[in-house]
Formats: sequence, structure tokens, C-alpha cells
Amino acid sequence: MKEKILGYVSSSYKEIGNRTYIFVIDDVKVLLVNNGSSLQFRATFNDDHSLSKANVWNETKRFTRCYVESDGSIILEADYSFDGGFTIENLANFLQIFKVSLQTFCLEVL
Repeated sequence: MKEKILGYVSSSYKEIGNRTYIFVIDDVKVLLVNNGSSLQFRATFNDDHSLSKANVWNETKRFTRCYVESDGSIILEADYSFDGGFTIENLANFLQIFKVSLQTFCLEVL
């Protein structure tokens, strides 16, 4: 199952910890954490970012959330739940939404 999910996510991924992987979408490194009941996708941007832009993102967007950490870096996250079952088609739809969200986030927030 792991290979099926990861193979669909990216043809080039690297395991960096227990059930934790990294891959790239449009030149952005994305962390994937599999906790067994869900997948979390997380992109971190290490420059100093605006809390107000993060708040606007969270107020106006669905399916993802972002926050500014104490060091000023900003995180974009999305969770895919296995509740109700798993299909590659559902994951494909989720990943398309995440990819578009990531592209939009880079244009509107960064």
C-alpha cells in the first residue's frame, strides 16, 4: 500500500524518517507524514512572512491551512483522511487540489 500511495504522489520521493517522506511539487519540497489513519502534506517556506496574509488565506481558502511559526517561516498543510476507505481516485483528486492550492499560495501569500 505504501508504494502504491507514494508512487502516485511522486515518482521521486525519499524516506527521511519513520513513515515520513519528502518529494517535490513545482520546485517546492513537500513533507508527507503517514500516521496510519491519515496523510499530512506540509510545505515549509523559511523566509519571514506576514501573519496577516496567512490569516487572509485561512479565511478565504478551503482544504488547506497555513500558519506562521515563531521563526517567521510559514507552513501550508493539508490532511487526507483514510476514514471511509481509500482509493487512488480520491487521492488523485486530493493531490490535484493540494497542487493548485500550493501554486495559489505561492502567488498570493509568499
